[in-house]
Amino acid sequence: MKSDKIESRIHSFTTSGNCKNFTFIIYGDSRGMWDGWKNAKVVAEAIRREKPWFVINTGDMVKNGAKEEEWISFFQASSFIHNSSLYPAIGNHDMPVSAFCKYFSLPNNEIYYSFDYGNTHFTILNSNTPLSPAQLLWMWKDLQVKKTWKIVVFHHPPYSSGYHGNITLIRLWTLFFKMAGVDIVFSGHDHDYEHVNIGGIHYIVTGGGGAPLYRVGRSKWTVVSNSTYHYCKVSINSSHLYFESLKPDGVLIDSFEINKC
Repeated sequence: MKSDKIESRIHSFTTSGNCKNFTFIIYGDSRGMWDGWKNAKVVAEAIRREKPWFVINTGDMVKNGAKEEEWISFFQASSFIHNSSLYPAIGNHDMPVSAFCKYFSLPNNEIYYSFDYGNTHFTILNSNTPLSPAQLLWMWKDLQVKKTWKIVVFHHPPYSSGYHGNITLIRLWTLFFKMAGVDIVFSGHDHDYEHVNIGGIHYIVTGGGGAPLYRVGRSKWTVVSNSTYHYCKVSINSSHLYFESLKPDGVLIDSFEINKC
């Protein structure tokens, strides 16, 4: 591609087709202005080496969404982006909405949207406005889809033992998730990793994408917690989901399986 007399290298990607087996990466809180994007680049390069079919970001890609230079730095640091589609959730630091929509072209109204990949339905929400009647109605209708796997993504965690802790208003959403048969819920906001299991739903806080790390404790619902840079890898087929959280050097933090045979 050539634009303004600047020509990029040639990259490639694969469309989903009728895929029955695929792997994707999810991570969040990449914002790396504080250290010149050093740690964000390390995480992004580890993601690139995984060669994921696509990548999801749980929000706070930048520190100040109104600053164009920060978005440019984020895209430059994200080495995986040349060969993988990126689906972001909007975080509080990615605001204003007008800036977020300027840099992405997403389904629905771009702030909350969904997409299907193989046998899996992904619902991406805007947790900056948790009580929006329009979003609540859309969410409930969207989650009625008939798919083997249902995964929900947004920025602020309903359950967290980290610096920010639980976002109580988001707990209202979890009733919808339970009734709709959601399998996994991913959030960010707290710069750490935490795995929570409540009511048969796995809640993952993945905020170790490059921002300064926060301390994380444990609560009665905590399965694993760790203050470390990381990303999450999910492999799916017709009846089996395998989850791993990994440090950039490949060290395993946590793993679990869901089987629907």
